[in-house]
Amino acid sequence: MSFDPCKHQFNLLLTRVGEYFNPKEKNVSVLVAQAAEMFGFIPYHLTSEDADHLPAPSESGPFFKCPSCGNMSLVVEGLCITCKEAEGGKYKTRMFCKKCPFAEKTEKYIITVLTDLGHDFSLQTKASLGIKILKDPEK
Repeated sequence: MSFDPCKHQFNLLLTRVGEYFNPKEKNVSVLVAQAAEMFGFIPYHLTSEDADHLPAPSESGPFFKCPSCGNMSLVVEGLCITCKEAEGGKYKTRMFCKKCPFAEKTEKYIITVLTDLGHDFSLQTKASLGIKILKDPEK
């Protein structure tokens, strides 16, 4: 699951309300629970899975056309030299489809594979790259 800035901002607001009414409490979970109780609803609890990582390529893309099924669901990931799948550094990139069983490893570097698949590396905006930050306005 990728990071959701709306839920994060909402929990920050609940934390600040909790701190206002209970300034001695240091446990953020308690502050959020107390503030939510004051407003009469169940708080959304962020887990480390929700909030502590950037979205993986399989969550956020870019996605490419799968050579097997034809869907825009092909994910390209770089392999580190120590990964078991890299087989001691022999393979540098893996591709897999989220919709069918297609999977392939290649000795090419990820930048080469992405270029071969037609990914445009020219100057782009955050929005065109699918990057969203907390300060971005909601649409």
